Amino acid sequence: MGDQRDLIEQDPGFQAWSGTKEERLRRIAAETEALGRLPETGEVAWIHDPSA
Repeated sequence: MGDQRDLIEQDPGFQAWSGTKEERLRRIAAETEALGRLPETGEVAWIHDPSA
């Protein structure tokens, strides 16, 4: 599942996952499946638009 090591002090407050878009989507799907339910906001992943 999402890991506290993904959180950092600098903006946006988390470390981006490496890999391709498809790899990151598979990770989200796998971590959601392992959770056994729909996740709460931020429980599995954060989504950030750097242009926002």
